[in-house]
Amino acid sequence: MAENTIFFSYSRDDSEFAFSLAKSLREAGAKVWLDQLDIKPGHRWDNSIENALKSSHTLLVVLSESSVKSNNVMDEVSYALEENKKVVPVLLEDCKIPFRLRRLQYATFTEGHKKGIDSLVSALKLDDTVANKLADVAELPMLPKPKPIKPEPAQPLNPVQTNLSNNQRPKKKSNAWIYILSSLAVITVLAVLLILSIGSNTDEKVTDTPEGQYNNQIIKTQDNPTNKESAIAQDWAYATNTNNIEAYIQFVKMYGKNNAYYNDAYTRMKNMFSENGYVKYGIVNVEQYFHKTLYFEGNELTIPVQGDFISPKMENEIWQNNLPTGYYVQPGRFYLVMDVLTDSNNVVWVHLAI
Repeated sequence: MAENTIFFSYSRDDSEFAFSLAKSLREAGAKVWLDQLDIKPGHRWDNSIENALKSSHTLLVVLSESSVKSNNVMDEVSYALEENKKVVPVLLEDCKIPFRLRRLQYATFTEGHKKGIDSLVSALKLDDTVANKLADVAELPMLPKPKPIKPEPAQPLNPVQTNLSNNQRPKKKSNAWIYILSSLAVITVLAVLLILSIGSNTDEKVTDTPEGQYNNQIIKTQDNPTNKESAIAQDWAYATNTNNIEAYIQFVKMYGKNNAYYNDAYTRMKNMFSENGYVKYGIVNVEQYFHKTLYFEGNELTIPVQGDFISPKMENEIWQNNLPTGYYVQPGRFYLVMDVLTDSNNVVWVHLAI
């Protein structure tokens, strides 16, 4: 490895940003080492990182709330400082910068992409040729970090009502309403007790997930089925009445392809998707970002094939026309694999119906 190689240190939460920035630097002509790009299949992850860090001239550390709490990232920073390597902090988001890094010249992407690239060129002291190319290849915004979906804020009280004077406030409801509400409450409690007493007579353990609830329905119909066809028909009726992808997936898992309803089930699942896009599935023989939910070839750890259904382990950005869209696939959801490809960096991409 060349002596002027830039080693990337970052938190897994910032993987998308680190990958995009490293790729832009490499395309501009800088020598870069990033685990996602440079660890070959079959090589030990820890040994590869240690060797790359030792032979690199510069350590570029991506700073975020996550990375400053990471022992691995801080260990890499400490090693680089102790070995008198050049350390360049890159501020991805506002966070508490570690004391040992505060006096170092750093780049910041907290005030916009252009300023981030300009400050990075200055901090790394890139030559003019690389700097100019970097400005060209990095014109598009870096991949944003996945953001958690925030719940909708509660609606504020009607200001007309909150500003009423005492004389204008609505009068208290009559006692008749109190009696009506009390009666409804008693009826509700009795109904709940009745449902619980009925449920206690069954031996099935109901899980909290849609798949678990559907599994219990299947078990119930197969305890003493008059015949296999009758059991399949009952479970198919439950799936169609439920009419969600979880129910159809569990039906196909239970009965496979060799039943009269398989084609209908698969068609119904495919019709639940209206869009499509490309998403990173993972890195060959290193890491995968999805669970294989419904598949007919290989095993849970092999790369999926067309027709599989997969579910994300984390938010993962959707790409279209070789550009990030700013939209993400979500954990807990299911997606249909339309195609699979592997790029030159051993990154596996899946074309998904979403």
